[in-house]
Formats: sequence, C-alpha cells, structure tokens
Amino acid sequence: MADKVMTIIEQMKTLTLVEASELVKQIEKNFGVDASPMKVKFIAPIRGSLKTETDAIAMVDVVLETAPKNKKAAITRAVWNVTGLGLNNAKTLVNSAPSIVKQAVTREDGLKIKQNLESFGAIISLK
Repeated sequence: MADKVMTIIEQMKTLTLVEASELVKQIEKNFGVDASPMKVKFIAPIRGSLKTETDAIAMVDVVLETAPKNKKAAITRAVWNVTGLGLNNAKTLVNSAPSIVKQAVTREDGLKIKQNLESFGAIISLK
C-alpha cells in the first residue's frame, strides 16, 4: 500500500468512537455514499420456484437398449463423450446392452442424451 494510505489507516486507529462516527458522516456527505449496513429482506420463495416432488420424479435413467453391430464404434465414442467413462468402460457398456448409460438425470438432459445417441443409430429408452 502507498505510504499515504498507511498513514491514514494509522490515524484512523487512534480515533474514538465519536470521532469515527463523525468521520463516517463526513465521508458520506462529501462523497455521496451511504455507509449504513445493507438491509436484506427475506422473501419467501414462490411455491413454483422450489424443486418439488414432481421435479424429483422427473429424474430419469438413460438406458441403451441395443446398438447395431455396424455402428458400435460410433456409439461407443458417443457414450464415452456423454458419460466421461474411460474408452474401454464405454465399449463394455455398449457391448453389454441393455445397460444404463446415465442415471438420475433430468428429463431434459435425458432427452438430449437420447437424441445424441440415437443420431448414431442406438436405441435408447428413458426410465
């Protein structure tokens, strides 16, 4: 910090409470700021904005039902990208169909994964 700032801080440490209060008032007046604590209002959440039990029910598992033999390599790469598994684990998952690709994802994410994998020829179901 600059010497000037350090000097001011040292001077502020020696102020009494009354002097500190006066300093705050003068800073507010001269610089047009408000040093009062922020008022935080608690607003009860709107009923629809909270996750409800129906949202919990909307969680789905993405299941690879079948993968055509001539498309297994492409589907394996897609499963690898979607799951983050190692390539060998993704290959094992595809070869052991029907198997769960992703568990407990939102319905929206599940549909995206389903579309992605179906574009490579996989047959996917959401459960």
